[in-house]
Amino acid sequence: MTNIRFQISDKTTTNSRNGYSKKTVKSELGPVEINIPRDRNGEFEPQIIQKHQRNITGIEDKVLSLYTAGLST
Repeated sequence: MTNIRFQISDKTTTNSRNGYSKKTVKSELGPVEINIPRDRNGEFEPQIIQKHQRNITGIEDKVLSLYTAGLST
């Protein structure tokens, strides 16, 4: 097993994580609060739940289909 250590001086970008923003979305099971990562320049583009998306009805079916296809948690 190799221990990899990163130094702040090795960073190649000035855009780093800057915490999370909370967002409430509506699902078939009711309102769900999620944390969306933030970055300093605002360049983060979420892939599953897009920016400004408030309704995620149907995502439960997608998760279940991935699980039955063999993907694990």
